[in-house]
Amino acid sequence: MKKNIVIAALVGVSLLTSACAPKLGGNDYSVRGVGQVSQTTRGTVIAAHPISIHGKDGNLGAGGILGGLTGAVLGSTIGGGKGRLVTGALGALGGGAAGHVIEQKLSEQDGMEYQVQTDRGETLTIAQGADPMMSVGQRVLIIQGGPDRSRIVPDNTK
Repeated sequence: MKKNIVIAALVGVSLLTSACAPKLGGNDYSVRGVGQVSQTTRGTVIAAHPISIHGKDGNLGAGGILGGLTGAVLGSTIGGGKGRLVTGALGALGGGAAGHVIEQKLSEQDGMEYQVQTDRGETLTIAQGADPMMSVGQRVLIIQGGPDRSRIVPDNTK
């Protein structure tokens, strides 16, 4: 019985830790974005602000569900009779809450919000992962790759 408990806990923890945040930097592409034609505009960074990117929207996800299941299994091993039901239920609540918080924290990452003055005179704001880091006054390329993904990268052309 203890062996099953340890296995359940390890499976729960490994599944929780696999819920890491996606990479959202200027050099990161999804499979869907590879080969996609993008519109590129040149500009200059006029402001930069650090931000925190939250990968989850606050709804109960896999972390909460797996944490609840793991907590229920572990909690039900404590006590006997109806007490096992109570400890199992309490374990499910505690594990679910802990799993949800862990999933939220694992899906967060640092990022940057950039305001870019385009060579055409427009000002655009783009939020992305922190890599690569750009500085105010730096020349950049704004790559608009579709309705849900734009990014900026250093303009290395002269």
